[in-house]
Amino acid sequence: EWFDKMKPLFDSIKNINYHHRPIENKQYGSFVAEFNNKFDIVIIDGQDRVTCAKNVIGALKKDGVIIWDNSDRTEYQEGYDFLNKNGYKRIDFVGLGPINHYPTSTSIFYQSNNILNI
Repeated sequence: EWFDKMKPLFDSIKNINYHHRPIENKQYGSFVAEFNNKFDIVIIDGQDRVTCAKNVIGALKKDGVIIWDNSDRTEYQEGYDFLNKNGYKRIDFVGLGPINHYPTSTSIFYQSNNILNI
């Protein structure tokens, strides 16, 4: 598993907290809702990205941002629209990924006065 391979690296970085929920756990998309005003950055990846997007806002600090992997996929439009309706702007980064032979996107969703100063 990717997470198990990366865990020693994650453990060596002292100023981050990370959480991983296996995809088999059908509730992983709502896990972030257990946190209130906790995170500077949340990365959305996996199969249930729309649910993650709908639950992430309360978990972010006031100046927090969301990084959404593969944000060119139209099946996640409901999540993009949700963030937009809640005042989030979007910056897309488009290019070739490490395992793809075609362009893909990663996006940052942010509000004014965010930690990235964008």
